[in-house]
Amino acid sequence: MKPVHHEWQKRDLIGGHRAIDFANTISGWGEGDEDWLVGYARFAQWACLAGFIDEAEHRKATAAAARNPLMADRVFAETNELRFAFVRLLHAVKAGNGAKVGDLAIVNQWIERAAEAFQLRQVGQIFQQDWSDGVSVLAKPLLAAARAVGQFLVARDLDRLKICPGQNCSWFFVDLSKNRSRRWCDMAVCGNLAKARRFQARRRRDRAPH
Repeated sequence: MKPVHHEWQKRDLIGGHRAIDFANTISGWGEGDEDWLVGYARFAQWACLAGFIDEAEHRKATAAAARNPLMADRVFAETNELRFAFVRLLHAVKAGNGAKVGDLAIVNQWIERAAEAFQLRQVGQIFQQDWSDGVSVLAKPLLAAARAVGQFLVARDLDRLKICPGQNCSWFFVDLSKNRSRRWCDMAVCGNLAKARRFQARRRRDRAPH
């Protein structure tokens, strides 16, 4: 898988669910795959943009990674374990197949670890979920992503899950349109590129000798 440096922007978060945005950190799956998360620091940056951690947690995670790069590398390797298993699981579902036992085991393992990382707290008359005591600041982005994966898989949105047909894309998105007519991950990107390619193809056909 080819690592690619990408400057993440909010407009990249098109999945319709944070777990799907997590899967979409890989582009072109199966056709010149590109990995848009290169190292722990980039993952932490993306996780902050995606709302898995806040700015303060991002700063702490980045500082902790600088102090302990070996541990940061380990967390990033675990992140990849979950990411790749989740993406393979989604592709299996879209192909009408059952998830591989190993992929489901990995996803389950991280969902369980994420459940242990949160606890209920009372603030006045309000109860809210927050990080459990002792959770590593380096692990927070990964555990938050795992929690989102679990939430998505039980939300029963899989019948609305689609794969963008754009060239070298294959990003997932949840089609929330009323008539389920959404085709592209982003009309301004893959949709317009496809329109441009069709236009050029028509021009070539029109110019061809008859």
